[in-house]
Amino acid sequence: MNPETCRGCHPNHYREWKSSMHAYAAEDPIFLAMNARGQREAKLGKFCINCHAPMAVREGATTDGLNMAQVPQQLHGVTCYFCHNVTAVHGDNNNPLELADDTTMRGGIKDPKRSSAHGVGYSKLHDSGELDSSQLCGSCHDIVTPSHVNLERTFAEWRNSLYSHAGAAAVSCGNCHMESRDGLAAYDAEVSVPTRKVHLHLFAGIDTARTTFPDQDVQRAAVACQLRASVLLALCPAPDGTFQVSIETLAGHAFPSGAAQDRRLWLDFVAYDASDKVLYQSGVVPASEVVGKPLGTAGYDPNLKVFHDTLYDLRGNETLMFWEAASSAAHPDGYASVLLPQAKTKVLSEHTVQLPTFSVPQLPARVRVQMHVQPVAREVLDSLVQSGDLDASIVGKLETLTPTGTIVEWQASDGYSQCISQALPDDLDCPNDYLCKLYPELTQCAQR
Repeated sequence: MNPETCRGCHPNHYREWKSSMHAYAAEDPIFLAMNARGQREAKLGKFCINCHAPMAVREGATTDGLNMAQVPQQLHGVTCYFCHNVTAVHGDNNNPLELADDTTMRGGIKDPKRSSAHGVGYSKLHDSGELDSSQLCGSCHDIVTPSHVNLERTFAEWRNSLYSHAGAAAVSCGNCHMESRDGLAAYDAEVSVPTRKVHLHLFAGIDTARTTFPDQDVQRAAVACQLRASVLLALCPAPDGTFQVSIETLAGHAFPSGAAQDRRLWLDFVAYDASDKVLYQSGVVPASEVVGKPLGTAGYDPNLKVFHDTLYDLRGNETLMFWEAASSAAHPDGYASVLLPQAKTKVLSEHTVQLPTFSVPQLPARVRVQMHVQPVAREVLDSLVQSGDLDASIVGKLETLTPTGTIVEWQASDGYSQCISQALPDDLDCPNDYLCKLYPELTQCAQR
């Protein structure tokens, strides 16, 4: 059960996992703060820790996650053993995984070689080439609260997407979040191990470590790659100084997904004159401020559209804490969503959102649009600090992610006859940008 034991034969997989959010799941100070407050206010029991440190729960080392400082490190996070010992999935949410509780490790290699360390076996649940494998990932990434609110819906979103059906467009969770390359699945002195397709265990999504953690530069680069691959921006100019901006989802789930109640996604729009003076701007939000201030407050931006979930309590009032979310007459789902829709069909307009028209007071010489994402919103962190559950220093580490590949620029010389679409700059080599940070010896890295 100890990931350190796996390291001996699987050093690459271990290194990748060690820097991943699966390894960080029970170390994250925001998770620890949220769990502490939730236990105090709502007696959540194992609800949170059952996903953030599932082996600690199964081994009886914790019942609520409040004692993680005393729990053996090998039981922290989502470990190698927890995923690779799964034999069945009994549901769509809240970690319904069945483990064999044996010493056989399952994987996606159909003809695994004998191992001198443990039993080996093939499983469709671990084979990213099989759509069934999404059940293994998805059933932990869909969360239904004790009050029956569908809080996180990534798996359900994927099931309702273009990519969940057999055919040319079929894409499992692992196809996007566990990129493959040629390499050795294991190093075993007693067994001849062939070169195979092996999968990265970075599990890059949207979150990064907020405290010191291994290979943080690699994880950030991997997240940037995921973000730029998830959307496509377009900027359409008009001679009267108005600009239409659209954002299309390319992902197999809504965007942002997962803990969308905590996340914030928005675009900034800045128009410049010929001397690079700002003529007009929207969505330029300092890291110290809340994104999308309410109507009537200082700094309210009428053209700013922020994509996220909003939670509501029993009385229909907004709340930031998920355990307070509940069905009401005004909000029967317990939440309202303003998210970019997943790619459901090949018809682009069905998963493209048009932003409010931007009107520049005079014809600009240049316009720039860029996407920004906050994995955890400022107001959520502030609330946890105010309740005494989060150290205020963590707020200063709040990151606004601005992937290089999500910039669109228009210049007057481009004219007004066509839209300008997002293009990747020459210096964004993705995913080799982060692969080569890990493995500079790879052929494609030596040639860079």
